[in-house]
Amino acid sequence: MSRLSRSAAVRLACGLLLVAVLLWRAVASDTLESIVASPPRPDLFALAYGAIVVSLTLSFVRWRLIAAAAGVPMSLGESLRFGAIGFACNFVALGNIGGDVVKATLLARGRPGLRARAVSTVVIDRLMGLFGFLVYASAAIWLTGAAGADSPAPLRVLCRATLLLTAAAAVALFAPLCSERAPGWVAGRLVGVRLLGPLAAKVAAAAQVYRSGRRWLFAAIAVGMVVNAVFIASFYAAAASLPMAVPSLRSHLFIVPQSLIAGAAPISPNGLGTMEATTEFLYRQVRPETPVGVGTLAALAHRVAMLLAGVTAVAYYYAAPRREADAAISQASASAVAEEGSGTPPPAAASASRQTV
Repeated sequence: MSRLSRSAAVRLACGLLLVAVLLWRAVASDTLESIVASPPRPDLFALAYGAIVVSLTLSFVRWRLIAAAAGVPMSLGESLRFGAIGFACNFVALGNIGGDVVKATLLARGRPGLRARAVSTVVIDRLMGLFGFLVYASAAIWLTGAAGADSPAPLRVLCRATLLLTAAAAVALFAPLCSERAPGWVAGRLVGVRLLGPLAAKVAAAAQVYRSGRRWLFAAIAVGMVVNAVFIASFYAAAASLPMAVPSLRSHLFIVPQSLIAGAAPISPNGLGTMEATTEFLYRQVRPETPVGVGTLAALAHRVAMLLAGVTAVAYYYAAPRREADAAISQASASAVAEEGSGTPPPAAASASRQTV
């Protein structure tokens, strides 16, 4: 067994062990017995599944807009198919990175002069999704007053850290788009610094590319906010399908982003166990009367709906028609070979990309 395989096995074991402990606690508190006595509502669970599918579809549209901002031609059909198989691969590889690699590989294929930009679109898409969740979490903190002195100390600390992280993320996202000098100034100060220097130079070059297509990037941000809202609603619907009281939708604006951020930690694959544990903790923080195990079962119910959406994504990928790129896009990709690394999107590529948005 290779080192990578051993690492994946250990992470999977950690995730399963954490889920087992959480379920054991739910059994001990008779929470599972309540579900057996009164099964979940299928209509709300179906609503959760539908909301996930809508959220995923819009996220693929967001990725297409990001690609347009980078001057990478991608048709709507490609964004839906590549996004669908990438999402499904998250479950096959039991890790979010696996799906991102698949999406970047598929988009870069046939676009030899735009490979670096194709990869960057996946990274920007991931970061943009995280930023949207942070915005909703911060809005929920202000609406609920969760950062106030009367809140439990752990919750206060988490809320204030979220507000600071959101502010930092907003500066990091909008400063390079609105200022031509900021990325270059930072890169200039870090020249010669090991690791940070080359990274800052690449970020500055990428910022110049995306700044030229920022109207598409701002459109992607707007679509992304809808994506995040629908996804949070899907989690709430899955939780509400259980035969027990759960925190309000407004509270889920804060809970879901925190659970997803915790799930990104490299402790277990695809956030297995860490998301459930974080949801369990936050449910009891924002609503102390919540029985032990409700947060765990709510997160697992949403995970099941996500798995069903993954099956749907696979079915769509193999059923959707595969159309070759038209002549304009092919010409744009070929002409971009000599332009890669120039710092600005090739005019032909940018034109073809915007015609397909």
